[in-house]
Amino acid sequence: MKGSVLSVNVIDARNLLPLAANRRFANAQVKMSIEGQSMRTQEVANTNDPVWNEVIPFDIAVGREKLQLSVIDVVSREDRQEIGKCEIDLDFLCEDNEVDQMKKDRLCDLGNGSQIRVAIQWIYSKVKLLKDIQAELQAQIEDDEQYLKEAAEDLESMKQPFGGKFMIKAAQHAAEEQGDEELANRLAQISKEED
Repeated sequence: MKGSVLSVNVIDARNLLPLAANRRFANAQVKMSIEGQSMRTQEVANTNDPVWNEVIPFDIAVGREKLQLSVIDVVSREDRQEIGKCEIDLDFLCEDNEVDQMKKDRLCDLGNGSQIRVAIQWIYSKVKLLKDIQAELQAQIEDDEQYLKEAAEDLESMKQPFGGKFMIKAAQHAAEEQGDEELANRLAQISKEED
């Protein structure tokens, strides 16, 4: 998993309930941690429906841990109260292995009716992604080249005396069946000239 990156876009939260008794609105911040790394979003002040739209990347070495999210109410510099938390198992990203490498939106319940919305993309390996795309394009090019080669061979065989004569005879037969004697006679003359 070397070179693997987990990109977490913390979009917004809904219905946050500040824990401090004297406050109606939260000063919300999101703390995230995975594989020994911990990051925080910016603080969004005086709202229970904050919008961050902040992307935070994590380097992933193993990929078996859950992403831990906590929404914190920043009451003061020293006083930070956890409003709610959730865990996101990275296995849900692997359900549909798409070209964009497992990008999913998720609405997570924080408890007490609060929710947080995140968009997560696990880029397993940028190098592997580009190599996979390159391999798909190379396979398509090889298929197209094989098709062109076969088409060229078919055209060449039609130019051969037997192939050309066969085509003229088939056209002559079709003209005779349609009662076009003039065309049938011209095709018969061309066929004789090729002999």
